[in-house]
Amino acid sequence: MRQLCLLLVLAIACPLAAAADETLLIQGRLSTQGGQAAPDGTYAMVVAFYETKTAVDAVYQDFATAVDVSNGVFRFEAGTNTPLAVGVFQNQSAQWLAVTVNGEPELPRQPLHPIAYALHAQSADALSCTGCVTAGNLATEILSPYAKLADLSDLLPKAGGTLTGTLDFGLNPTANLRLESAGAAPAACEAATQGMVYYNTTDSAFYGCATDEWVPLAAKAPAGPTPNSQENPGFSCKQLLADTPGLATAVYWLDTDGSGPQVPFQNYCDMTTAGGGWTLVTRIRKDDGAHFSKDGYATLTAPAQTTPAKLSDARINILRGDYAQSVFRMVCNGQVTYFQEDKVFYSTGGGGNAILRCSKSPDGPWHNSDAFGTHFGLNTWGEVPNCNYVIYYYGGGAAKGCYSGNSDNNDGALFVR
Repeated sequence: MRQLCLLLVLAIACPLAAAADETLLIQGRLSTQGGQAAPDGTYAMVVAFYETKTAVDAVYQDFATAVDVSNGVFRFEAGTNTPLAVGVFQNQSAQWLAVTVNGEPELPRQPLHPIAYALHAQSADALSCTGCVTAGNLATEILSPYAKLADLSDLLPKAGGTLTGTLDFGLNPTANLRLESAGAAPAACEAATQGMVYYNTTDSAFYGCATDEWVPLAAKAPAGPTPNSQENPGFSCKQLLADTPGLATAVYWLDTDGSGPQVPFQNYCDMTTAGGGWTLVTRIRKDDGAHFSKDGYATLTAPAQTTPAKLSDARINILRGDYAQSVFRMVCNGQVTYFQEDKVFYSTGGGGNAILRCSKSPDGPWHNSDAFGTHFGLNTWGEVPNCNYVIYYYGGGAAKGCYSGNSDNNDGALFVR
């Protein structure tokens, strides 16, 4: 698929509570190179906004692992996985839309056009209006049912008092009701203070006087894990699952060098198979030898994506951490083989430079395969009874996929944990 028609872009949803983040509905049409509608189904998509048509760095990016496509038409709600700050569209920082489908090359970027009323709203960006709205600008017939906050001083003595009737702030969201704050109860809980409420600054909780005892009404909830995002990426799928047990298999934000120069990237995580925590590091396609390289390319969004993709050997080895403890999971033509060896992984490493220690289980037992000059990366030669016969890259034939059994040209996937 190489053609995208952007039919409609509307901001139609926002959180119920007041917040700086919103969502943006993007609707488009996917078609094949021949102009036919893309087949119905679900697709992995990455949506990004750029300042220019050729900009390298996106001002915003979001993803979804399963977007429904019917008759070529899809609906993508940006802001669902990666919060969409309103500021993304200020100062014309986001002017071009880019869509990536199933890890394939980015589709041609589409310009974003303002609607008529949005053009008029631009004038609000530069509005500076301290004191320009006076009482004469207010419609008294609308405001007359409501008491102005300044008038409350006339209703209640400054030293305290009682207000009868209903004081409703619901129709004025800018009004705030502030309770007394103190490190301990401001008065004894007795008949005269029944119903009094205050905020305890010592334990961050609200207390109310009930009969003869101050009882906690609500306390600040303990801080939970911060949601995964581009601003808060994980180091690896293994680390994400350890920090938040029960995470679903999906695409997550990762960053393998912390505060280093490399930017966070999105990557597929298998959180269920054999204990979960597996980071997809290579997608191998038959008739394609791109995985026989130390370099990284494309984005890994699914183990069965249609285009090949790979993390660089350097990044793969960083994700491994302790080589002696980390495990590779190689899937080739349906066969699954595990590797564990205290040595550097080289995609182009043949013979003794390949990782040879293999098993049919991620927990072993481990068996040492025989080195072979045309077997690269990962190799189980000589240990077929104890390990499924797979080779990361076979250099003895014309085929370019992974080797499995007696077949030397297969689709495959490589994971690390």
